[in-house]
Amino acid sequence: MTILDSAPREVLDAYRTCEFVTLGRDGTPLAWPAAVSRRADGTLLLTTSLAFAQKALNVRRDGRVALLFSDPTGSGLADAPHIFVGGRAECPDDIMTSPQGAEDYWRILFERQPHSRSYLSRPARRLMDWYYLRLLITVTAEQVIVRPAAPPPAPQAPATPDAGTALPGAVQLAGYPTAVLAARDGSGAPVLARVRPVQTDAGFAVRVPDDCGERYVRGQDVETLGQYGLFEFREGGRRIAAEFVPHHLRGTAQ
Repeated sequence: MTILDSAPREVLDAYRTCEFVTLGRDGTPLAWPAAVSRRADGTLLLTTSLAFAQKALNVRRDGRVALLFSDPTGSGLADAPHIFVGGRAECPDDIMTSPQGAEDYWRILFERQPHSRSYLSRPARRLMDWYYLRLLITVTAEQVIVRPAAPPPAPQAPATPDAGTALPGAVQLAGYPTAVLAARDGSGAPVLARVRPVQTDAGFAVRVPDDCGERYVRGQDVETLGQYGLFEFREGGRRIAAEFVPHHLRGTAQ
């Protein structure tokens, strides 16, 4: 029995995508949506294209990673619990040039992303062959946390600024009911949680799940997936502030 066996398998397998976070050269948690395949040996397999190999470079530098299964869109599940997996990843130098060795992964990928098959037909095959040149990333779980389907409620916050003084990113943030927050715990390992940001006079406040509250307080860097805008939150006397950058946010605990 492996640590991953403590997660509900039927739920884990039903998720179409997850959030996958690695640590950058400076320790900043960097998160991407990813397709994952669960293996019989209790590990998780994902891949990255040679054209977008940053995940592989990060893993080779620091193998600490985390995954969060929290968006059940397309899974057919209602009120699916969120599953957090923390662990270590390996990414060998071997370049995968065919499905051999990862047949289940590609079968699942084509099933869930049928448009990918179009790259196999002519003339796309000649132009998109790089898409199938892949590096394999294998994650061994060291921690599994199963959370309720609904993210923590939005925090009680002071009145938001007038529309004319809206913070950078407020318009983008308003288009999403939730965001995924990535941070580091006291040991420096990455953690993830889906939250409900609320705009305040000073930034954006979020409430993290009870199981990781202290982890985020001690975190040194935070990030959210997508164009969610500037945010900050306060917990335990520590202020977490983030600067808005298109496509992602980064910040530092103070």
